[in-house]
Amino acid sequence: MRLAAAAGMGAGEAGGEMPVEALAALMHGMDWAPVAESARRAEHEGTLDS
Repeated sequence: MRLAAAAGMGAGEAGGEMPVEALAALMHGMDWAPVAESARRAEHEGTLDS
């Protein structure tokens, strides 16, 4: 559900971590911490939508 919401609204509206959390729930065994950190940084810098 979260992945669909993030895809429909866009990461800028849903927040940077929502799509990362959704993908992590679907794809176990991967280290998503670096991706989540990148999303947080982009959201903070205002570059998440780009």
